[in-house]
Amino acid sequence: MGNITVYAQYISHHPSLFVRTIDVRHPRAQMLFLHASAVHSDFYLPMAIQLAEAGIRVWLPDLRGHGRSEGRRGHIGHFDT
Repeated sequence: MGNITVYAQYISHHPSLFVRTIDVRHPRAQMLFLHASAVHSDFYLPMAIQLAEAGIRVWLPDLRGHGRSEGRRGHIGHFDT
């Protein structure tokens, strides 16, 4: 991970959003990766680091209500199939 830097920051909107940037010195591509429902950016961090090792700068936000971002958390108590 010599030329890779992982930044973590909050974007100050209301509610605030948590965003990780997995940065490389001279990226050959850039990617905004949006996670699926019921997970957050921590789940995809190992994959984002592998992409950075391949020269891709990755932005990995937590969507509202997920992970470290603010917002109403979702909960489904029961699924009826």
